[in-house]
Amino acid sequence: MAFAHHTHVVFECTFLAGSSPFGVPLHTRSLPRFLSRLRKSLHIDDPRMDSILDKCVELSMPVNIHVGEEKWMYEPMDQTNDGLMNAWKWRVVHDPGVLQHDEVVDTLERAVKKHPRTIFIACHLANCCSDLNRRVAMLEKYPNLYADIGARYAELSPIPRTVSQFFHRYQDRLLYGTDIVP
Repeated sequence: MAFAHHTHVVFECTFLAGSSPFGVPLHTRSLPRFLSRLRKSLHIDDPRMDSILDKCVELSMPVNIHVGEEKWMYEPMDQTNDGLMNAWKWRVVHDPGVLQHDEVVDTLERAVKKHPRTIFIACHLANCCSDLNRRVAMLEKYPNLYADIGARYAELSPIPRTVSQFFHRYQDRLLYGTDIVP
């Protein structure tokens, strides 16, 4: 399927560059209406996103992206799920064609690698709180990758020493973000 409307999105990025200090928010729920039919199939590493990501570099705009959900949102909703309290509300259905947690994070990694001049801000630590080592590996490998820590207190508070070391080590690459609109 051709990505016929990419010029509209590139135009929107140009418009945002003149009116928003916040970068380009990329989340399938907030993509323009003409992209809504692609919600399940369009990921950040899709070649149809290349011109948008390139335009963000040209405009010196970071890309703020939500990547999937926490790992336990993809797991069975039973007594074996450590994140059941949040997982129940935010669960991801196992439909054919729906990427699972590691596959979704892989899409981010491929895009960050392919676009080294684009600054990516992975919202909610790219939903890798259950495996901060994965997040560490990506931060070490890709200097164009940043992350925000918004809405992750419950996921990070059980491991305070690990999180403290992580925050100190990557303090220049971590941002505070929130999904709450004032």
